[in-house]
Parts: sequence; C-alpha cells; structure tokens
Amino acid sequence: MQFNDPLQRLCKLRARLDDLREKSHAVASVLEKTLNDVSSELSAIEQALEKQSNADRSKQLILEKIVNSFTDPLFVKDRQHRYVLINAAEGKLAGRRPEEMIGKTCYDFFPEEQADVFWEMDEAVFSTGREIINEENVTDGRGSVRTMVTKKTLYVDEDGNHFLVGISRDITESKKIDEKIKRAQQELEKRVLERTAELERANEALTDTRDSLDKIINSIGDPIHVKDRQHRIILVNDAACKLFNRPRKEILGMTAFELFSSQEDAWVSWQKDEEVFTTGKENVNEETNTYAPGVTRTVLVKKTPYTDKSGNAFLVGVTRDISDRKQAEEALRESERKYSLLINNASEAIIVAQDCRIKFVNPMTVSLLGVHSEQELFDAPFAEFIYPADRGLVMENYRRRIANLSAPPRYTFRVITAEKNVKWVEINATLIDWHGRPATLNFLTDITERRRAEESLAESEQRLMDIIDFLPDATLVIDKDGKVIAWNRAIESMTGILAKDMIGKGNYEYALPFYGTRRPILIDLILKYDREIERNYMRLRLADDLYHNRYRYPLIYRS
Repeated sequence: MQFNDPLQRLCKLRARLDDLREKSHAVASVLEKTLNDVSSELSAIEQALEKQSNADRSKQLILEKIVNSFTDPLFVKDRQHRYVLINAAEGKLAGRRPEEMIGKTCYDFFPEEQADVFWEMDEAVFSTGREIINEENVTDGRGSVRTMVTKKTLYVDEDGNHFLVGISRDITESKKIDEKIKRAQQELEKRVLERTAELERANEALTDTRDSLDKIINSIGDPIHVKDRQHRIILVNDAACKLFNRPRKEILGMTAFELFSSQEDAWVSWQKDEEVFTTGKENVNEETNTYAPGVTRTVLVKKTPYTDKSGNAFLVGVTRDISDRKQAEEALRESERKYSLLINNASEAIIVAQDCRIKFVNPMTVSLLGVHSEQELFDAPFAEFIYPADRGLVMENYRRRIANLSAPPRYTFRVITAEKNVKWVEINATLIDWHGRPATLNFLTDITERRRAEESLAESEQRLMDIIDFLPDATLVIDKDGKVIAWNRAIESMTGILAKDMIGKGNYEYALPFYGTRRPILIDLILKYDREIERNYMRLRLADDLYHNRYRYPLIYRS
C-alpha cells in the first residue's frame, strides 16, 4: 500500500530514539520526559497509519469482490491503452487469466482488425472525454465470434491520470433471436433462438478509493446494490436509482419493505436475501417486481454473499432486466405454436429434402405415402417413394434446384405409397437454407382423383368427338371463344375443307366455305344473341332451345 514508506521511516526513527535513550542516562530527566512524549506520539501515528492501511486493503477486497461478481466483462485501461484492471468475466471471454492480461493491450489478445476498432474507440474516449457506446465483433478465447455492445467512459483520478472504464454485453444470442423471428414471419414462422448474455471484458486496477468504485459501478448498465446484515441498502449505482425512480440519498438505509410498493415483492426479496446470508451461497432468481408506479419489470437477480476481514456480512446484488427477452421468448413460442398449427393442419404434404433424403415432414405427408411414422420416411432416400418412370425427372429438377440452377417450380409426377399404390401429385418446390446448408422446401398436392377425372373427361370428350365425326349430317362445333373444335367427315365432304385445316381456327374462319367472307352465322346465335345475325335468316324458328332454318348457300370452296 501507499503507507509502506512512512512506516519504514517511523521504524528507523524509533530505532534512533531507542539508541538515544540508552545514551541519555546521564542526561537530565527533562530530556528523558521529552523523548518519551515524542515516542508516544510516534506510536500513535504508527497505529493510525496501520489502521488506515487495513481499511484500504478491505476496500480493495470489496472492490475486487464486487467487480468479479458481475457476469458482464469489465476492464480498465490507462492512457497507453494497457489493461490495468480485469474482472473474471473478461478473462473468461478472452480465454486468459486476468493477471495474464494486465499491462498488455488488445493487440495481444484479439485479431488485428478487431483490435484496430477497439483502439480507435478507446482513443476517441481519451481524446474527447465523451462516453461511447459501440457494437463490435469480438473473437473469444475459443475462436467464436461474438457480437458485443461496449460502453466506454473516461475517468480522471485526483492526480489527473486518465483511465478508460469499459463494460461489455454479449448480444450474440439476442441477434440470433431477432433473425429467427424475422425468418419465422417470412417463412411459415420458423424457429428462433433466444437470449442475451454476457458483456465484453473489462480491465484492472484504477484506484482503491470509494470514488473509483462509484465510477466503475455507475458505468454498469445493470442495477447494483449492496446490503448489510440488517437488509439495509448501503450502496447503489445510478442504474438502480433509475430503476426505482428515486435519488440515491433516499434509497440508502432503506429495506425492501420500505423500497417496494408491493409488500409481496418485498417479502420475496427479503426471503432470498436471508437465504444468501444464512447459507453463504450465491442465489440467482427470476422475479417480476413493481419498482416504481407503473413500472413492472421481469428481472434476473444475482445475489452474492461477501464477508469482510472483520467478519461483517454483506450481500452484493446485480439485477438484469429480462423483460424484452421474455417478450421475445413469448413471441417465439407463439410463432412456433402458429407454425406448428399451420404445418400440422396443412392440406398439402410438406417436405424438406436435403442430401437426397427427407429431413422434415408434416402429418399430411405420412398420410399421403401411407407410412406408419415419420421415421420410416427419414430412414430411406426419398427417390424410393417416386414412381420409377418419373424418378429421373424429379431427381434432375432436385439437383438443379440445389445447385441454384433454373428448374420448374411446379410440375406433376407419380409417387409410390408404402402399400405400393400409385398416386399423382403436383409439386411446388423452392430452395431454402436448412441448418446452414441448401435444401428444398416442397409442397405436394394429391391430384390422383383430379387426374382420374381429367382422364375420364378426356375419354368422354373423345367418344363424343368420335360420334360427331361419324354423324351423317354435316356438323361443326365451336367453343365459347368461337374456335372450331369439331369438323366432321360429312362437312369435310360438303365443303372440301379437311378437319385438320379447320380445327382450332377462329375469327369466323368456318363461314368462309359457305359465304366467302368472315361473318357470324347461325351457330353464333347460340353463344350470343344478335338481332343482326337473326335478320340474315328469314325462315329462322326456335323450338325446344334449338334454332331451325332452311336456306340455300353457295359452296365457295367446293370444286
């Protein structure tokens, strides 16, 4: 401590006095009394200095205990950017013991490109004296890159020495949660991750005075308090005053029953405090408290016991507001609930395919393929469930999509069920990221019945066309768009125009063989009544929803 040199000089002075006392036997009693008075005064000074030295050592231990009780990394740097104080959380983040980092700079522990950013931000604080809050990437001792928010504040001691106090918070997990919630909202409300965690590291040794302790704890964003054995608050930081919306002088000396408006909240706090005092064990507890009128927050409170050299018991409490995190977790649970409801009740089979295997299915997929459980689908390559004749088409489209090449997003093919039944499905596929690697998200609709209906309709239509083709009367059929869809053999014979030259033609092409011009004829009245058309047919009559007319016309194309 700083009192070692005065004590040494006092010891030397006492030795000289003892020597004078031995030589002063022949000196008058007045001189002896004077020497005794001086000796007594020096003894009193020695005791005072020793008492002050013990008090300083006690303050240093309290400072170290409080700093190391923070779960957030904390550090202090001198004007040469050297670490002078490190807490345990900072050492853990860097993968080093705190004592290994003292006296070194950030370039000794972090990649150069990260250290450049740290140094630049530190220099800005030293140069301007302004507090800086900055988000930065930090590579920890295990080689993982963490996203941290760091608050850096300038501190100047009584001798004019400049120091930088830094406190960091790890927001890596919080970032991941935000990204997952966004993905969940955009893609069937997928899963998200959770949590905010530790803060970045801080440094060592500012000064062991109360002023430096206040400066450090007031730079912490989390509320901090210290209680004595009578549960009275003897120290709070600025964040705690802000949480309770009370000035520091009002909070000091209060117990939980005086501080909390809810006696129930106060009783829970008192019981947890007493448990820490009684067992001597750290306690971490999640609580929902009302701290000020209209201010109810969900917090994580860490309470740590501390006993000084005199045996006095204290409790150090650090409070972290996790209200936003709880809301994010609740939003994630709600998103997962909706996601599960949507997936499990979807009328389409939903499949995620990766590495030619099925990685995820919904209940409709199990029903479509006739298996007993999802595991049966996970155990085999998905190609086994594709009809052999369609396997090449499906696998080629899958490979192209995984390679991010052009592939049709929607097409039809056949699948084989567990009972060897063949079903027609329509697939709608897209490329996604699944656990950090490319995969395909596939929506399969069972179109077997629709396919059968289409085939049956096609057969029926073909039979109708065959009947029309062999009718003895000249017959033509047009669709609602006025295009020819049937031109039978009798009308071929009458007009000399073959069906292959007329089928599919519109724009009144069918009138040309009869009138030599494109114009509406009797058949067009069926699609749309037109008085002008009707006037062209003098003997027209309507009976049983059928138009009848007798007329003569030239066969323009008849040879």
